[in-house]
Amino acid sequence: MINTIKYRPEIDGIRGIAIILVLIYHARFYNSDDFFLKGGFLGVDIFFVISGYLMTSIILNQIKKNNTSYLKTLIKFFESRARRIWPAYFVLLLVCLFIFNYSFIGETLSDFNRTTMYSAGFLSNYHLVKTLAAYAAETSLNIPLLHTWSLSVEIQFYAIFPLIIFFTIKYLNEKHMVVFAILSLISIIVATGMLRHPYLNLWSFYMMPTRL
Repeated sequence: MINTIKYRPEIDGIRGIAIILVLIYHARFYNSDDFFLKGGFLGVDIFFVISGYLMTSIILNQIKKNNTSYLKTLIKFFESRARRIWPAYFVLLLVCLFIFNYSFIGETLSDFNRTTMYSAGFLSNYHLVKTLAAYAAETSLNIPLLHTWSLSVEIQFYAIFPLIIFFTIKYLNEKHMVVFAILSLISIIVATGMLRHPYLNLWSFYMMPTRL
């Protein structure tokens, strides 16, 4: 089994908080002319942090504990992620595809099918950022698969970050923290700079490099 880190119940507690934040944000409880907890999508950021922490811990612990080759560890990791994510995810896409092809017509149906295609390839964040004016509950009502952007970011992270770990182990004498700190700093600087631009701020929100 790939998961070699000790179960930490506080992580499930943090996940619960993140879910509540996102639900409240999308519920749009209005107070006068404004709605409550406008920053509730921070819950998505929390999920990204948890995912990155768990993925890195699993890979590093597996290598150190069993002294196995990095390639074998990487294959096992990808297999475990695929078994956990793909079945439910692709069932969701197929069900939505069936339902909405009988519900939508014209350009709306065409847009949905196009989004489904990108979602199946875990590239929906790149597709959606080109068509969205903002990430909001009203927008999501018209784009049933809008939420797949976060999973696309996560899968892209899974594909790239293990290679960075491999690079640090093989060529940089396992200086993980230095490399991680540099990448984090670059990501924060780029993301913050893009937020100041009226169009690039969406790219900052939806793209993996700025979420790193």
